[in-house]
Amino acid sequence: MSDYNGITPLLNTIEGMDHLVVSTAHDDDTITFTGVDWFSFAGVLASTLYVSGNAWIGIGTNAEQLKVCRRDGKMWDFYRQEGTMWEYYRFIKLRWEGYTQYSVQDAYCRLIYELFLIDDGRMFLNVVQTPTNSGYLGSSTLTCGSENLSLAVGVNNDSPFYFTFIPSDVSTGTGWSVSNTLIDIIEPYNRRYLIGDSSGKLYTIADSSLVELTETIPTKALFLSDGFEEVPDGSLLLSLENPRVYFWHDSDDDLPSIHIAALQTPKPQPVITEKVHLSHPTIVGVENVVIDADDNTLFAVSFDDGLTWWNYVNDTWSLLSEELSGQTKATMEAISTNAWAQKVTAGGTLRFRFVISGNGYVKSITIHYLN
Repeated sequence: MSDYNGITPLLNTIEGMDHLVVSTAHDDDTITFTGVDWFSFAGVLASTLYVSGNAWIGIGTNAEQLKVCRRDGKMWDFYRQEGTMWEYYRFIKLRWEGYTQYSVQDAYCRLIYELFLIDDGRMFLNVVQTPTNSGYLGSSTLTCGSENLSLAVGVNNDSPFYFTFIPSDVSTGTGWSVSNTLIDIIEPYNRRYLIGDSSGKLYTIADSSLVELTETIPTKALFLSDGFEEVPDGSLLLSLENPRVYFWHDSDDDLPSIHIAALQTPKPQPVITEKVHLSHPTIVGVENVVIDADDNTLFAVSFDDGLTWWNYVNDTWSLLSEELSGQTKATMEAISTNAWAQKVTAGGTLRFRFVISGNGYVKSITIHYLN
């Protein structure tokens, strides 16, 4: 009995499997194979497995419980394997190879699938190859008593179809749900996390909040005494400068890759436009300004090449002293021609400053001149 580090090395391979049916046609008959006594389905131990040439399997019962492209087909090869993962999870793997049309052997009706029973109560179906002709896809379902789950098996495009089955009652193998995903089998290790920051402080989590620890070195003893078991919620890291997540497990295996998705929002910062010259003899003033931006960005205008900045509020030009101050695009666009005439001089210049916050944006600032 071989041991594997996870399920990936077991996918779409006959290595390590017993070849129980070798290039022998099985049409409408049902063959029995030895199962396991540690897995239950529909309240019955899977000690005997029933395999049909019509692409269905009975798990402990001679019935069409798992159907994969079930039609009047023909099985030619069948494989069986028992083993363990991480010397902890037991599994049995079955591999069915044949065709969904009994009278031909052609790619348009070729079918290969692998079924895994795992001793945590779950099942995993890896449909390796399906007919290239959709007319030969047949019926794909999982039936457990009155439960009937439809499986979305389609024409194969060089990618397998994955189905992970999870029971609500492991002891009886009932109450099944299914997802179209590769089964996630977590290494059976004692695992712990701690959080740190750029100052060298360490934190654990209690009652969904960060709790600072007196220790500053993440030792095995500290992980065991104060570490937490689940990947931390990203919102807890927002209050820390350059946060980091420490991981430990009690195994000599390589540490897993931990990926954290981070949404970073820049601090508000001023952006100043190029200088706009009003020296052309046809320009006699500014009619208005039109801005394509979000509603939260703040704008200011300078008439002296950025030495001072102004906004127009309550019919008055007001000098701004704060670098991040200004007015919204709506108030900037509402400045009248007469108001612009109070500041704009022939041959003068304009500069605009805008301050973007969060997911804000500025696409354009358009000046309409008086000619």
